[in-house]
Amino acid sequence: MPTNKLSAVDTAEIIISQWPNNLRQALRVQWQKTISDDKSGLISGLPSSILSGLKGRSSLISLLARELGAANLFLWTAANFQDDVYDEADAPKSNIPLANACLHAAWSLIPRSNSLTDIIKVSLEAEDANLHEITKPQTIQSGVLAPAGKSSFLLMAPLALTAHLNWPKSEIDKLTLALRYFLSAKQLADDTYDYKEDWQKGRRTFAHRGLKRLPTKNELPPYFKRLAHRILRLTSTCRGIIKTIPALDGDCLDIYLSPLETNCRHSLANLNQSAPQV
Repeated sequence: MPTNKLSAVDTAEIIISQWPNNLRQALRVQWQKTISDDKSGLISGLPSSILSGLKGRSSLISLLARELGAANLFLWTAANFQDDVYDEADAPKSNIPLANACLHAAWSLIPRSNSLTDIIKVSLEAEDANLHEITKPQTIQSGVLAPAGKSSFLLMAPLALTAHLNWPKSEIDKLTLALRYFLSAKQLADDTYDYKEDWQKGRRTFAHRGLKRLPTKNELPPYFKRLAHRILRLTSTCRGIIKTIPALDGDCLDIYLSPLETNCRHSLANLNQSAPQV
């Protein structure tokens, strides 16, 4: 396959093909889950989305975006292996070396630059959030951006990309902040979907803020409305920050934000229609 036709998935699979056979074979099931999660390119395409509004980007920059997209796929797979260990008592011990192998692969694709300290920092934020979930499962971290913690590893590729493009730190910080708002919205949406199961398993998530017990049937509509409005505020703030970054198309993250916003608006419309008429 010609190099210029390779995708982030192709790039990742070339790396996997060079792994020892045992690792390669053991990865198969979880890797297929990653590919399924990435069916719309929402994982591997994040660096390319950032590039979408830039003018005069070179083929070398596009190649870097593809490699960073592959890094995102490995980071996502590692996170899935780790989540299984955290959440399932009978998770196989093989998840540990497989997660480590994926992390090694991701780091091999991230260029070393002056941003390395910041890249390591966001990687450690994800581990800190995971540790909090394990050691303090019934304590909810404070802060509107706290939900981004578990997914903050996805900030590594954008940080590496913008550092390579020699963006000023102020612009990199803006992009990082915007992405934190997006990741917070995404995590809150995920937590809302699993709010009942998590509560029953003794886990408290960001969808449980302000709750002392599970909502009754009559309390569910206002509960879901509050969460939908919180998600919409997060996505709106993300869009607002992106528009202040001169190098970016203001809609470059629309592929990520629109599905969240559409789901929230549909839910609000349905909740309003089902509300008792006075």
